[in-house]
Amino acid sequence: MYTSNGFETGRRIIQKSKSPLLSSIQAGDVPILPVVKRGKGPYLYDYDKNRYVDFFLARGSLLFGHAHPGITTIMKSWINKGYTGGYPTVSHGMLAQLMDAILLMNRSPQDFTGSWFFFNSSFDAGSTFLELLHMLGMKAAYVFDENKSMRSWRRGLTQVPIEDVDARALQSVDCLILRYSKRVSGSAALDLLKICKSLGKIVITDETEFASFIHASALNGADEIDIRVFGTWLSGGIDFGVVNLKKDSLLNLDAALKYIATKHSGIAFPALYKMKTAFRFLKMVESAGGFAALQEKLEHFASMLDPSFFETVDGFSYSATQNGEYPSLHAQLLQHGVLFPVDQADPLFISFAHNGDLLKKNAVDINTILTHFFDKSL
Repeated sequence: MYTSNGFETGRRIIQKSKSPLLSSIQAGDVPILPVVKRGKGPYLYDYDKNRYVDFFLARGSLLFGHAHPGITTIMKSWINKGYTGGYPTVSHGMLAQLMDAILLMNRSPQDFTGSWFFFNSSFDAGSTFLELLHMLGMKAAYVFDENKSMRSWRRGLTQVPIEDVDARALQSVDCLILRYSKRVSGSAALDLLKICKSLGKIVITDETEFASFIHASALNGADEIDIRVFGTWLSGGIDFGVVNLKKDSLLNLDAALKYIATKHSGIAFPALYKMKTAFRFLKMVESAGGFAALQEKLEHFASMLDPSFFETVDGFSYSATQNGEYPSLHAQLLQHGVLFPVDQADPLFISFAHNGDLLKKNAVDINTILTHFFDKSL
């Protein structure tokens, strides 16, 4: 297994920075996150010459790993042709059709919905549609499943705990926002969709994180979703936001188009380099076998991990560590060159850059590290 060179240089960088945020990642002798010098493929490198296999990947945003030339080359090329957003380009129609084919699996031109909206960030995407709902006199609530649901553009909305979603809880709202996760998946998610549709409610899904997209795609009822909000994972990690509005949604499409075009043109027309990078990214996904190929790799990796330590949902592996032991385990893995998500509620992410041999070796190492860790805890 990998042996750490320590974190002395990174510790000095944090101390000299005098940044409260950077200081917060230093917990004892082992940082919560390394001070990264560069990344390449599935690896991160810090200033102490440590190399880490990244299973965090910016919360699943880097589906081709770090600094993939297919992403960086197209981004650099189009930045030189114009950085400023706020103007329509021919790329909108091309990208919309590609997303319709790859994300929604609509291969026939007749199935093209034409209701794709692009934004400079996922926050802009979600908050713009919340403003639109407010303008139309609609009230929205979101399903609260765990603390991480509080982040992002849904803050300030009415919370409905997942176990309390019923006709009575939804009586006073017009729209319900779901973020599919370990708890909101499978039959639980289908039950939520059925309740919403039986009451004539608009269903919005927060799929700004890749895991939420995979959980949503695993549902037979995914076509019941009215509005889907996607995030930076659709552009290889560059800040980006996408919204798909179903053609026969209860939300008035003409009103949405008029509102966004007149009130939010500055954020609804992203910089050209973002559009081109997203287009290249989707073409790369298509060439690699689609998102299904990555999910198959996820499932294979999950099958190699010890089920005593992990819970698998829709192919994603979630740490099953109990009793507040995850921070110590995270530090132990970091010392062995394995970077797990900081938040235990996040699954392990892998990319197309994580090849089979690397995953096989790391599965063995991870199982060994966790076995020793919990043996010592007894």
